[in-house]
Amino acid sequence: MAAVNPPLPAPPDQPKKPIDWTAILIPIAFVVIAVVVVVFIIVAISGSKGVLTSLADDKIARGLITFLITLATVAIAIILALSAVISDPAAVKDRFALGKEVLSILIGVLGTIVGFYFGSAVTGQSSPLRVASVFLTNEQPKKGDTTTLLGLVSGGKPPYSYTITFTPTDIPGAKDLPATDGIIKYDVKIPADIKTDTPETFVIDVKDSDGKAASYNKDGAKKIAIKAD
Repeated sequence: MAAVNPPLPAPPDQPKKPIDWTAILIPIAFVVIAVVVVVFIIVAISGSKGVLTSLADDKIARGLITFLITLATVAIAIILALSAVISDPAAVKDRFALGKEVLSILIGVLGTIVGFYFGSAVTGQSSPLRVASVFLTNEQPKKGDTTTLLGLVSGGKPPYSYTITFTPTDIPGAKDLPATDGIIKYDVKIPADIKTDTPETFVIDVKDSDGKAASYNKDGAKKIAIKAD
């Protein structure tokens, strides 16, 4: 009678391998990023008011770049924090070190972009629109004479335009004259029939290309005294 082989011993219980959540979450994250990119591209190229059209404005472009870098930095920081908790302990050290290097690079880029963005926003502010003290080549002209009014516009956003009005209205004024390089130069022709007993007061109203306005001599301190013949 043939000998019966004894039954093989049961294999020892294998320890359960912990779930590597990083291997699961990373593909999901890539899928989500791919969907976001596809949606962004569709929105960007759709219509005349899409994102691509808006990027022609440097302020919008800088804001979008800052937002994307910030979003990427925060996302990687969150992934690193989660990986330290849920990843396989045997692999977390290497993965965390690699992710930390990428995060350090992004933080450096983010700091540079944010510093430039907000720094340029502060330093790029234009100074207030103003008109420097106006000079008259002849403050006491006679009837029929011509005196030249010289001034300088500064601040605001060029190009500028200016309007001159006289009080009383014996001298004709001018409206919306261009101020090349901020220089005001206006020849004031004194009418031959003007009265000499009332000094003429002038006001200069200036506007820049943003629509900001400023006035000179509103208080009427500077006058043109017409001399008698």
